Amino acid sequence: MQNDLYDIKVDEFNRKKTKITFVKQHYKELKYFSLLLYLLGIIISFFVFYQKNTELFSFLLLIPIVLTGYNIHLKRIALLGNLLVSGAIAFVLFLTLKYFFDWQAIFEFYVLMAFMLHLIREIVKDIQDKEGDKQANYYTLPIISMFLTYLVIKILVVSFWVSMVYYHEYFESIQKVVMIIISLSMIYVVMLINAEKIRTASLILKLLMLTGILTILL
Repeated sequence: MQNDLYDIKVDEFNRKKTKITFVKQHYKELKYFSLLLYLLGIIISFFVFYQKNTELFSFLLLIPIVLTGYNIHLKRIALLGNLLVSGAIAFVLFLTLKYFFDWQAIFEFYVLMAFMLHLIREIVKDIQDKEGDKQANYYTLPIISMFLTYLVIKILVVSFWVSMVYYHEYFESIQKVVMIIISLSMIYVVMLINAEKIRTASLILKLLMLTGILTILL
């Protein structure tokens, strides 16, 4: 939501008319609601984490700051903003697994998976918004070099495969099947990106990450 508030110019250029109209009409309400969600998240985190580990709670407080900094400025910088927001997502998953489940070695893979898949999706979204980002004077990776963009995506995909192989002995049978499906789907995602079907690739990446995380419960 906060991302939409700071991306009006980019979204206008990229012709996201429905979103722009809604954001402009309800700008103040969305801004206050976004702030309320942040405060609510901090309050809930206080009751859940503070008594168990004050240091981790302090780190958790940095996440809203990181996300706000990302939306205001850091998203303009190639890879830096992508890395920070993906790291924040992975850190939240880490805290959830650490304090609501009995920690297992396989959870390391899930945290890595969340980081890598979200980072790929962030880069794919930058490809999708490339022309609008140019107009807003952003310096995202696709603006700097599409060759480097494709290279980073492929490195991340291979890193995901390597991580899956490394942790495979910790998977239950059904988890192995799901992870193989996700791995094969990554090939399809790369093909979609090469074919410039960016919106579809972004949607599939979101579904893959959600599916992967849900296998924790299996």
